[in-house]
Amino acid sequence: MNRDAYEPYEVAVSNSQIAAFIALLALALVGAFAAGVWWGRSNDLDLAETQAAVTLPDLPPPETVPDAATPAVRELEAEAAPVEVVRFFGDAEDGAPAVEGDGPVPAAATTTAGLVVQVFSSADAGQAASVEQKLRADGHRAFLSPQTLDGHVMQRVRVGPFEDQDSASAAAELLTKQYGLETWITPNN
Repeated sequence: MNRDAYEPYEVAVSNSQIAAFIALLALALVGAFAAGVWWGRSNDLDLAETQAAVTLPDLPPPETVPDAATPAVRELEAEAAPVEVVRFFGDAEDGAPAVEGDGPVPAAATTTAGLVVQVFSSADAGQAASVEQKLRADGHRAFLSPQTLDGHVMQRVRVGPFEDQDSASAAAELLTKQYGLETWITPNN
């Protein structure tokens, strides 16, 4: 056998074959990404349907505000200044005053100050309400805080508000020990 006569076999790849390979690779990556997005969306819906509902004992209806508070509310409404009406450009009639009323509009009372401890969040309003009622029945200052996220309304169950980080941390620790809930402290917004 003559070793000089042996010629190695060479494979030549053309530019068009390289371009076709890169295009197929890019198509496979885009397809995998699209499949992951589709799978993730369908999995979230499936998980929400199969997730076991939190079962809490039936609670008595929440306390109602006594009728004695009604006169106090009426007094506050009577003391409030009338609402200002502002007319822009050509909307006002000739000779008509631009602003009606004799005082500033009182600011609405808000409860957005301070920190809160979030203990639960669900798209199921009934489930969130039952958790809130359970916390209220046990003496916690729980409330619902709806939040729209990606077109879905999530019902957040929060406890508070608290004036400082220390009191919020103490409440979060108590809620975690008492109910085994994952808690986190957040601004009340």
